[in-house]
Amino acid sequence: RNCQDTHVQCQENSLRLDRPFGLMAVDTMSLCVHQISSEDAYLALSYVWGDRNTFLLSRDNLSTLSEAGALTACWQMIPQTIKDAIILAKDIGFRYLWVDALCIVQNDPNNKLRNIQQMASIYANATACIAA
Repeated sequence: RNCQDTHVQCQENSLRLDRPFGLMAVDTMSLCVHQISSEDAYLALSYVWGDRNTFLLSRDNLSTLSEAGALTACWQMIPQTIKDAIILAKDIGFRYLWVDALCIVQNDPNNKLRNIQQMASIYANATACIAA
């Protein structure tokens, strides 16, 4: 963080990709999912999905998962890789983490398509990417 706060060259997006509009992220402090502003710094998780029956953001649980503490109630259903990334992000001082399973409404074709089309921008605009 010090690098980004004090070095002008580290503050620039070298790929020059516009920041995605309407980006959802996991709030690592409130343990919920919600839309972040264009000014909010976030980390992004790049990982291999394991079991296809993993816990996902959907139309059915979007409202519930937007409430503070909501991820606590379903913590045991969240894959360990994602839980580890949430904890890491919080521990190193990042409030927001983008992870596809919890930040793309998986059963909303329009939301899913928009996010897939913005994937390069999502990763390029993250402060850092966690590879797992």
